[in-house]
Amino acid sequence: MALVLVIDDSIDNASLVRAILNNAGHEVVVALNGVDGFHQITALKPDVIILDLRLPGSEMDGWQLIQAVRGEPALHNIPIIVTSVEVMPEDRERAFNAGCNAFLSKPYSIRDLAQRIIEYTS
Repeated sequence: MALVLVIDDSIDNASLVRAILNNAGHEVVVALNGVDGFHQITALKPDVIILDLRLPGSEMDGWQLIQAVRGEPALHNIPIIVTSVEVMPEDRERAFNAGCNAFLSKPYSIRDLAQRIIEYTS
């Protein structure tokens, strides 16, 4: 299946997503901040990134991480699925303009997330 990188500052959220995706046969790596997330992206070149936009206390938030990934030729084609509590239409538009491939509002359906992963890895 797919190598999925989950970047979320909530260990509970990240662990839940990892457990569910592992059960679906995916290999999942977790990063709890943007800097570690970017290091994992460059080292692993995952098939899909699941990214929380809010990464408080991190030197790199989700917006900056999207820019960094899209700015690297070796990484810019990796699909990014944004997850966020930011649910206003302008937040979605900003995320797509920044370079994300999908936007899931929290709380989101695991079925929707799994479907997106299948779409981007098939």
